[in-house]
Amino acid sequence: MRPAAGKPAWSLVIFTVFTQAAVGLFLVGTWLERGLARQGLAREIGTHLEVVLPVVLVLLATGFLAAFFHLGRPGAARFALANLKASWLSRELTLGVAFAGAVAVLAVAGKGERNTAGWYEAVQIGAIVLGLALVLAIAKVYMIRTVPAWNTAATPAAFLLTTLLLGPALFAGILSTTTPQIPAPVLTRLASFVSVAALCQVLVTATHVIRLIRQTGAARESAIVLLTIHGKALGLRVAGTLLGAVVLLGGIGTGRPEVTVAALGILIAAEFLGRALFYASHRRAGL
Repeated sequence: MRPAAGKPAWSLVIFTVFTQAAVGLFLVGTWLERGLARQGLAREIGTHLEVVLPVVLVLLATGFLAAFFHLGRPGAARFALANLKASWLSRELTLGVAFAGAVAVLAVAGKGERNTAGWYEAVQIGAIVLGLALVLAIAKVYMIRTVPAWNTAATPAAFLLTTLLLGPALFAGILSTTTPQIPAPVLTRLASFVSVAALCQVLVTATHVIRLIRQTGAARESAIVLLTIHGKALGLRVAGTLLGAVVLLGGIGTGRPEVTVAALGILIAAEFLGRALFYASHRRAGL
């Protein structure tokens, strides 16, 4: 699913960002659950994991609903599943359905199964693999040879960093609104995730634009479009990513949920803007 050249389709922005955020939230929640269990702190965070899985499913449902609206004939979406051997779009949709199914099973199983059933851990691990594969598949859909701005390692890197940035930010938002005191080990992990992912996202953005401007043809045209027509938006994208991370890190342990929620809003807005710029950079070589 791709928009017209240089025109960001907001339905696809919603689909890609929400889907990657859902995967990130699941990864962070699962990682924290397993890590804290080894430290005897699982009880402190276990109740919040009951909220995470439904939120993951809501994000996935919203994202795929937006993607269906992008289709010329939404009713024909089932045909996109018919070419798994050759189509990354088919793989993307199949992995999305499989990931959502695995998360739904975990959500329905509930706390009792989490603590006692061996199969729960197997499904959990499978969902992790499916989620990461889904993020890769979404990126591969856009890695087209004739679109040099997209056919680069920056595409999967940026998509993965959206996953790793919004996941912990969402989890921090959930914690800040459901518990008066975030456990110190959780705070440390979330802070590390957000700070590293934000810095890496800015670095990937900057190096990608520099790489494009040094080339010729469609690649250079994409860079010029980003730096001139969308220069202010690009600056806001970078500033928003850094500002959101700083605000989140400053407010995550203050006991003021409004600060954490505001930071989450800034980060989501920055990722939405970054994804819109990604679509706006579309320039086809040879045309």
